[in-house]
Formats: sequence, structure tokens, C-alpha cells
Amino acid sequence: MKVLIVEDNIDLALSIKDIIRSKGWLADFVSNFEDAKYATKDKSYDIVILDLMLGPKDGIELLKNAREENLKTPFLILTARDGINDKLTAFNIGADDYLTKPFDMKELLARIEAIVRRTRQTSGAELICNKLVLDTSNFTIQIDGKVIPATKKQFLILEKLISNVGRVVTVEQLLSYAWGIDEEPSSFSLRSHIRTIRKLIDGSGCQIRTVYGIGYSIEPKDSSGKTEETDWD
Repeated sequence: MKVLIVEDNIDLALSIKDIIRSKGWLADFVSNFEDAKYATKDKSYDIVILDLMLGPKDGIELLKNAREENLKTPFLILTARDGINDKLTAFNIGADDYLTKPFDMKELLARIEAIVRRTRQTSGAELICNKLVLDTSNFTIQIDGKVIPATKKQFLILEKLISNVGRVVTVEQLLSYAWGIDEEPSSFSLRSHIRTIRKLIDGSGCQIRTVYGIGYSIEPKDSSGKTEETDWD
């Protein structure tokens, strides 16, 4: 799971980020309206935690912009505003949940899990390429029904690829999706993971193809069964 935190209280944002990461999830945070407006366009996030008071601008405006642009990512409002009118406005614009400060971290985590679970049940949790099946509801990879052990980053890379079967995913998109905006990954690290993933999915009937200078794509093998083993450079 990948979470975006939009919160102008840096200490609180870092506390939320730490508790989310303790669950094994990825978390990024931004602290102002302009950065948040840019970050929420990234469709790799499973949920956005949004504070309504972002300096001179309002989080409601950010939520409204996201929904007008048809962004489907669920939003959980986290704010000190506890008035019924604030809650109704947020829900009418498109908020998925509303939690007032102060709050318990355990409740926040429970709400995040519930929202993402509902979203995945609605959108479909399985991603399929031939015999290869990714279950995003429990983060498992299966080939012919057999669970294949994988790390979190390997799962995220494969999830991004298989969500775009037959289409090229750029190196930058893969790095952003699997590592997050506050890490410093490299194309070398990505190549290393791709090599490992190719071995993991051997026998799945799918191959990861390298598109030089751009990125990678995953697709069913051709009738010859030939697999592209070269690396992006």
C-alpha cells in the first residue's frame, strides 16, 4: 500500500508517516497546497490523508480539484474542524472518510485499511497476465495457484507493470511507484530487481521486455516462448 499524507504540521506528518511505515506500507508527505496539488495527480497512491487547513489555501479546494479531474484515489480528511457543515461539505465534494483531531493512531490505521479494502473490492483486486496472478488485497504473487515469495518492492514493480500489460512503463514511473518521493533509488537498483523478478515469474507464461532508454513492459510470451533478458541502459 502507498499513502500520501498532506499535512502542514510537520511533526504530526512525520508521526503518521512512521506509524504507516511500521505496517510495512509506503508513505510520502507534502506540507503545502501547491506540492499537494502536484502529488495527488500521481495515481500510484492507494489513499490520500488530507488536512483541510493548508496555510492560506483550503484542503477542500484540493479535494474539489481532484474530483473535477476525475481522480479516483480515496481521500481521508484529517482535521481539527469538527463542525457538521465542514463534514457535509467534504463528503458532498467526494471525501471517503472524515476523522477529527485529536485522534488515535490505531483508529487512523483501521480507517485507512477499511477505505482501501472497500476501494479494491469495488475495482477488483486481482491483476492477471497469463498464469501470473497478483492479489493486491493481500499482496501475494501466484503462478498456477502457487504463492511465490517476493519482497515489497518486487511486488510493487510487478504490480505497476502488470497494471499496464502490453504497455511500456518508464523507468521514472517505476522508481516513483516502488520507492516514493523521499527515497533516492537508482536505475541500477531497478535493473537488479527486474533481474530477480524475471526469475520469480519464470514459468508464468509472461515476460518482462526491455525498451532501451525508456523502461519495461510485461506481456504474454509469444508462441516460441522466447524471453527478453537484456537490461535497460
